[in-house]
Formats: sequence, structure tokens, C-alpha cells
Amino acid sequence: RKAGGWQGPSLLPLLLLAEKSHGQSFLVMGISPLNGGVLPPIGYDAMQQQQDEERLLPLTNFQSFFRLAAADLSISIKQSSFDPNAVEVQTCDVQDFLGTLDFLLKKATPLRTKT
Repeated sequence: RKAGGWQGPSLLPLLLLAEKSHGQSFLVMGISPLNGGVLPPIGYDAMQQQQDEERLLPLTNFQSFFRLAAADLSISIKQSSFDPNAVEVQTCDVQDFLGTLDFLLKKATPLRTKT
């Protein structure tokens, strides 16, 4: 953490996982690393912010990654809310789902070039 905010190579998407109360499924939610209009920390270069946002933009469409992971595993997932970045996954499938999702996100993460 630098200057009050995540930035540079550490600026990555976040996945949250919560077991539903009945214990038969988990809610998986993807959270974008982009600041959504919040002012960048003091000392954070605006040009660098733009480069970081362009690099991470493809990683903010979790709905596509969720569908790809489910298709790779031949499992069904359920969109359990109006938010396309949240899905419900059966408990028996959640570990494999997260592993596949991790693989897909890492594969899609562009390397940051140093200037």
C-alpha cells in the first residue's frame, strides 16, 4: 500500500467468497480494482493511473470470467443478484471454480511494462 491507496503492480481485482446460510452454495463476488471516480492518492501520477486503468479494464468484467470458468468445469452457476459481478456456486464446485477463475484471471492479466 502506497500513499493511501493500492497502485502499480499490486492493483489487481479482488474476489470475495461468502458461504450462504443454508451451506449448500457460496456467493462469489468480483470487485474491480479501479477507483470508480475516487481521487487518486496524493503523489500518484495521473499518467500512471490511466495506464493502470487501461491495463486492468479487461479484468473488471467478472461476468465473462465466471461464465468461462463454469464452462471449463461443465458446472452451472447462478446469478443471484442484479449485479453481474456476483454469482452463486454450489459448495461441491466452489474450490475448482476458484482455481479455474484464478487461472483465467492470471492468464488475462497483462504484464506491466516499466518506463
